[in-house]
Formats: sequence, C-alpha cells, structure tokens
Amino acid sequence: MLDRLAAGYEADLEKRHDLRQDIHFQLWRSFEVFDGRCSLKTWTFRVAHNTAVSYVNRERRKNVPFVSLEEIERTAPTEDREPDIDQQRALQRLSGFIRQLKPLDRQIMISYLEEMDMATIAEIRGFRPQTSE
Repeated sequence: MLDRLAAGYEADLEKRHDLRQDIHFQLWRSFEVFDGRCSLKTWTFRVAHNTAVSYVNRERRKNVPFVSLEEIERTAPTEDREPDIDQQRALQRLSGFIRQLKPLDRQIMISYLEEMDMATIAEIRGFRPQTSE
C-alpha cells in the first residue's frame, strides 16, 4: 500500500525511495500518539498521505525559483501582446490549412485573403466570364 501511494506522488524511482523512507520515519515518529480512534490501516494511510503531500510541496518549492516583483512585471505578458500571439497562432493554422489545398483552390483562397474581388481573382486565374449568346 505504501509503495503504491509513493508511486502515486513521485514518478522518479530514487525520489520515490526517499519519499517511502520519509513515510516510514513519520510513521515511526508518530506511532506514539496513535490513539486507536480509527484502524491502524486508516491511520497509516493518513500519515503516509500527509507526508507525501508535504513532500510534494517541498519539492515544488525547491524547483520554483523566487523572483522579484520587478521581474514578474517585466516578463508578464501585457494586454497588447496577447492578441498578437492569438493572431499569430490563427495565421499559422490558416497557413497550414491553405498549404493542404489543391493548387487552384490555394491560389483562390490566398487571393481572397488578400481582399481581391472575384473578378480580379478570376482574371488572375485565367477564367473568362461566360457570356450568354
């Protein structure tokens, strides 16, 4: 049970071993205060879970560097930058779709996106208007 619990909190095998040792140590240390209000299994799981949560919080703090308010302000996206990023993503997706089109459809779509009218697009493509005789 403790091995599965540790595996649920830590993917790295070596770190998982450290977590299991920490769980065993906390169980040994707190066994003195076990009062029997719940089963030993329930109490063991509770201690193990709390130890694992504390472990995860400690690990997260280790891996997240502290930064100053000035750094956050300097690196935080501004309202002006966000629409540009969204627009760039949309243009990249659109370009990808256009590249998948057949050559004729691709040329028509590109011309349309360049805001050319249908008569101009037809002229570029060599389409001649049909006349009724």
